[in-house]
Amino acid sequence: MINIPLQAIPNQSLSILLDQTNFDIRLFSCGQSLIAEANIMTITVYINNVLTVQNIRVVPGTPIIPYNYLITNGNFVLLTQDNSYANYEQFGVTQNLIYASQSEIRAIYASAA
Repeated sequence: MINIPLQAIPNQSLSILLDQTNFDIRLFSCGQSLIAEANIMTITVYINNVLTVQNIRVVPGTPIIPYNYLITNGNFVLLTQDNSYANYEQFGVTQNLIYASQSEIRAIYASAA
């Protein structure tokens, strides 16, 4: 697994080559939810310049790319302390975006079975 460096800023874009695949990632802060009193973050991911997911909510511990058929070589997940909501001020401190390759994902599911 690879820790993807994020800046502690509300809106950001980054491009990264992982497993011979180009990923363009855009993270946006949508402000605070009145219901949950938590920050809402959304993410857009392009894989090899093809829009794969657009403006989906970042849910801690949940795969960013929600469907297996969209995954080329791996997937991302935001890990947070105590499964708290995404908060850009905590990126790189208590919150990290992690990339797992297909083989790492299979190993995780196999160990859970």
